[in-house]
Amino acid sequence: METEKKKEEKTNCLKPATKFSLVPGDKLGTKKRFFHHTEDLLKAHPEFLDHTSASLDARLDIVSKAIPELATSAAKKAIAEWVKEATDITHLIVTTNSGAHVPGVDFNLIPLLGLQPSVRRTMLYHIGCFAGGAAMRIAKDLAENNRGARSRRAAIGL
Repeated sequence: METEKKKEEKTNCLKPATKFSLVPGDKLGTKKRFFHHTEDLLKAHPEFLDHTSASLDARLDIVSKAIPELATSAAKKAIAEWVKEATDITHLIVTTNSGAHVPGVDFNLIPLLGLQPSVRRTMLYHIGCFAGGAAMRIAKDLAENNRGARSRRAAIGL
């Protein structure tokens, strides 16, 4: 015999997802946008506050510097938990939706993590939420098909 709480949980699971209505002028249906900023950043980039000014290039420049820092911090923690040396890593798979830069994040991570220059890199840009699964599949395939391979994956999104 089901309790009232279990019945309620079942019916909640069956409810359709909330739909967002598009309002004129808001093509994405976005209700709020969040942006981390400081006074110094806003003084350096007044275009961030002027909605008629183009600011994409400036934002991508900021992201191109932040991505390697964030990835390095997270990857160093993961490597420490792995209990092996970073130099044992043979393959690096990096995904990001936050801009495509040259040199890529993968290239920048090699010296920041102390990896061998011979590490084979794979970079996946702008494939959204699908990137995580794709990177895991690539890492699995590399490990299964290359004797002694040690692959690591970094997914960065800002």
